[in-house]
Amino acid sequence: MVYHKKEQGLSRFRDEEFEDHQPFPTLQRALESVPYTCGFNVEVKWTMQTRDGTFELQHPFELNHFMDLIIKMILEYAGKRKIVFSCFHPDICTMLRLKQNRYPVMFLTQGISEVWPPYEDQRTTTIPHAVLYAVNADILGINVHTEDLMRDPSQLKMALDHNLIVFCWGDDNNDQENIKFLKKVGLHGIIYDKIDEYNTKEKKESIFLCEEREATMSTEQSDGTPVTNNNANVAPGPSGLATFTDMAIPATNGKAFKLPNPLSMTKSTNVGCTNSDHSQCCKPISFSGIFTK
Repeated sequence: MVYHKKEQGLSRFRDEEFEDHQPFPTLQRALESVPYTCGFNVEVKWTMQTRDGTFELQHPFELNHFMDLIIKMILEYAGKRKIVFSCFHPDICTMLRLKQNRYPVMFLTQGISEVWPPYEDQRTTTIPHAVLYAVNADILGINVHTEDLMRDPSQLKMALDHNLIVFCWGDDNNDQENIKFLKKVGLHGIIYDKIDEYNTKEKKESIFLCEEREATMSTEQSDGTPVTNNNANVAPGPSGLATFTDMAIPATNGKAFKLPNPLSMTKSTNVGCTNSDHSQCCKPISFSGIFTK
């Protein structure tokens, strides 16, 4: 282990178990330390085979155990936090969809690229292939490489026609003009660096805080007392504010995640579901925290 030069006279820390001396924070610590009003895009990393036959990692963990540990940690410590899962490996996306139904899943894809080497898996090679996989896997949407999208923006239509949520990633996003263009063509989410620099909004306020404020207003009557009905229960959140507990909408014709309000809360468990395999009838609907609208 390498220690910082500022630790004068120390070749080793006296207490290597001290939390601040660890090489990186754990997922649990991140979930507990970061304010819950900050949503997480939990990207699961897993080895993939490139077209030249090599693998990114030669000795991975046992896959089911690896996935179960991540999901268990999220379910135990996420609380009210908005979370979306994502991964470049389509089989991982399928597992995330089938192993839990609380949080939506996005398929990361690079498509046609001159920057990154292509993967062997055909589901990753083009945006249309990614769309067909996402529809078949019954996941929320795709997260495409902006390089491929800028090359041919018409590819977005196929995804939108299939009612998929579409995000984009890549170095091309670190440009205000590109961000404006991507919003104009209909992207739901744009991932980029230095949001304080590239975000052109005059008032920069977390969309999560805006959403909580709207949810709180919708659950209170004019006299400040909670609103209750037969379809929702009101429960205090960590902040003490009354919010609706997560409910569900059964998946029907793949459109369950489309809500009239783009800032509405992510749903999870279908209260009326009688199917023992909830993953088949309860589809997570829109992850609202990172929409550009």
